[in-house]
Amino acid sequence: MSDAIEDTVLHFIEEMDVAIADDSDSYFSMYVFFAGKKQYYTECGESALAHAAEVLAWITHMALDAESKSAPVIAAVNHRDGRSVSPEDLSLDQRAFLEKLYSQLATGLLKSRIAEIALMLDTPRRWELVDETIEGYLTEPLSDKSWFTHQENLWTRAVTLSRQFRKQAPIKYIETQIQQYIDEHSPENPGITLSLYQFIHEQFLLDSNANTNAANLMAFAAYKKSEKNFSIAERLFSLAADFYKRQRGYTEQLGALFESAECFFLDAENRAQFSDQGNLLASGLYEKALQRYRLIPVAQRGITGTDARIEECLKRVRIHGELSLEDMQTFQLPPTDLSELVEISINHVRDKGHIFTASLYFVGFAIISSESLKDDKQEQFRISDLFGTVFISGDGRAIGRTGTAGSDHSRVREMQSFDFSLKIAVAGEIMPAMHQLLQEYNFVIRFFEELCHHSPLIPDDRVELTARALYLGFEYRFSESIHMLSPQVEFMVRNLLKQANIITSTIDKAGVENEIGLSSLLDKPEAKNLLGNDLHFNLVSLFTDPLGANIRNYVAHGLLNDNSSQSDAVVYAWWLYFKIVVMSVTQAPLFRIPHPE
Repeated sequence: MSDAIEDTVLHFIEEMDVAIADDSDSYFSMYVFFAGKKQYYTECGESALAHAAEVLAWITHMALDAESKSAPVIAAVNHRDGRSVSPEDLSLDQRAFLEKLYSQLATGLLKSRIAEIALMLDTPRRWELVDETIEGYLTEPLSDKSWFTHQENLWTRAVTLSRQFRKQAPIKYIETQIQQYIDEHSPENPGITLSLYQFIHEQFLLDSNANTNAANLMAFAAYKKSEKNFSIAERLFSLAADFYKRQRGYTEQLGALFESAECFFLDAENRAQFSDQGNLLASGLYEKALQRYRLIPVAQRGITGTDARIEECLKRVRIHGELSLEDMQTFQLPPTDLSELVEISINHVRDKGHIFTASLYFVGFAIISSESLKDDKQEQFRISDLFGTVFISGDGRAIGRTGTAGSDHSRVREMQSFDFSLKIAVAGEIMPAMHQLLQEYNFVIRFFEELCHHSPLIPDDRVELTARALYLGFEYRFSESIHMLSPQVEFMVRNLLKQANIITSTIDKAGVENEIGLSSLLDKPEAKNLLGNDLHFNLVSLFTDPLGANIRNYVAHGLLNDNSSQSDAVVYAWWLYFKIVVMSVTQAPLFRIPHPE
């Protein structure tokens, strides 16, 4: 780069500083400016200047991965056919141009970007670039206007770099700026205070002021609660609980948790008053409140009145869940009265003392028997048998077809009966019993880890994964649980067959060995012999039959949505797997685990 070109480039960089002085888009504003310069010099026939402007446009268009230790500057756009420019695309000449330009620039974001690229690509790492890089990110003082657009990301990067290269001064500067802002703002005029508290928590800052800031958060939340702004208040109380937890303020943490749950509860009460979608929103909020109340240990619930709130949430979740169906103007058959079955199920698991004993009672409900789904009426001729049937999934796909009478209508009726039976099992037995258990016990992840550790079905390298899948069910997070659980069911069946010396893979013409899927595994006659007729029937109906829930296929192909991932079939599948694991550590497992010769 000649001196004349360098002078021109430095001149239009000065123009840029003036042009974007009041623009809060930061690097993007630089990119727009340099792209315009590139077009201008191209039209003027100044190719060298056009190329220089293009390189500057490239580097300012790149994105900043603020918490990355090795590749903080990345391509801003990724798509199927490629991506935008990233640092590794720069040629040696282009990097030399940036290196020469670097020493001529004033401290700021452009200089920090060039330094970040050099720090990322050059070996050995150039420690001397770190201080000025951080200084460029902190040039602009804390600002309401810039915080959400770019400053939070820049300060996150400054904290990451400071810790990576052991720089204390920048972190102290950031902490001072944030604490000063928090101290100057009140709940009536909060500014960006909530975001700053979140930033403090995420970046582990201001530990020495943690208790004071937690108390301020509680006051801030109480003010928002008094204004009936329950959503913001809940976030603040929840964040205060995190602050107290870090400082081991156990009593204060429980108080903040209770208040956050109260905000969910009160917000649900408020939403329920509206006719349009009010019941649907209220039901979800009551469930969130229930989950939050349950974070409070059983021994402490009586003091705060949590038990009464839990009971009330359980009732209202059901009430508003049913009312939400009316809001959506859906049509349904007359409801089946399950109140007697619910009462029996609750009493079945109530007051069992030890958590494992209670779990044994919980899994003691009978699985659906294939024999119970068959009756004489199923064999009778029906008018519908004269016609073929197409089965459509929730997303409009044809997932099954039947022919005319005499083909596979009995299987269709069996699946319909199975679907009805599992709905009864979930609504009348599993969920009421689980609600009762969660009022009496805290099902922590450690319990499931110990259970899986002792189970002969779970290898040591799958204990944490399986335990997590089981634990999530007791958190009502069935959507997450089923995505972890479904592969473990397939592994269990495959491993069971392998231990019985059954071949579970195929070898193609090229000599490549591939494991066969769950559907083919369950189709093996040995699988039915090992699992038993009823358990085999349940696994097939739940996981692989296209006319059943077909969970394995839905999980494997990403077909579950927010609703179907929490269906009755998913809940029943989770409970069935929990039953298999629990029984495997007793003297009466559901099936015998063979030992390979």
